[in-house]
Amino acid sequence: MKAKVLHFKKKCTGCSACFGQSPVFWKMDSDGEGFSSLIGAKEIGDHWELEVDTKEAIRANEEAAEICPVNIIHVKKYENK
Repeated sequence: MKAKVLHFKKKCTGCSACFGQSPVFWKMDSDGEGFSSLIGAKEIGDHWELEVDTKEAIRANEEAAEICPVNIIHVKKYENK
């Protein structure tokens, strides 16, 4: 199974919950803005996106999504083809 992790960064409040939950995939920006970033993600339209392909990576990002107080992280699972 694979998943796409979607991060709607423009709505981030900088609470660092995702980083605290899953620092392997999330970091806090050092640009002074204080927002979080999904490590390795590419900007696609109005969001940032990262494809993950292990159960551990999917679960870690699901946990980050669950803890996000503004609900701007989404994990969309799909089958390998």
